[in-house]
Amino acid sequence: MYREEMAHKKIGTLAGIFITLAIVAAILATMFVLSFIGFLLNLPWLQLFAFVIVVLAGFVVVKRYMTDYVYIIGEGKILFGRRIGAREKELSTIPLRNIRKMGAYPAMENEIAGRKKYKYTFRKKADSYAIDCGDIAILFSPSEELKEKLKER
Repeated sequence: MYREEMAHKKIGTLAGIFITLAIVAAILATMFVLSFIGFLLNLPWLQLFAFVIVVLAGFVVVKRYMTDYVYIIGEGKILFGRRIGAREKELSTIPLRNIRKMGAYPAMENEIAGRKKYKYTFRKKADSYAIDCGDIAILFSPSEELKEKLKER
């Protein structure tokens, strides 16, 4: 069994404190501005709009900056997982025999056009690796060692 994790670069403690303070300041500024506009225009529901904006921004931050991906090869299959904090979740398991072709996404883009694509990486599509599994395609960011293990299958 081979396990590989694709994690974001860790930030320092001081940078983390400043980022947290910036997020809190952005939330407070958004609430203040929308509350002030709601008061001027006599629109009390505008605070609900501010709440929705804050929740969506939080979702985007977690999805983009706090999600790590896990790739595990073992027993004739490859498992793709996601980790947010300490909680891991299995997303898909693909039997290695179902892999028809693999390569860099830009080189395989035309071959996998029209198929359902699952993206298990936080990198851009142009920088990812693609696996053709017939009716679906998987985009992920393996190391060279993982690519070699997939080719050995």
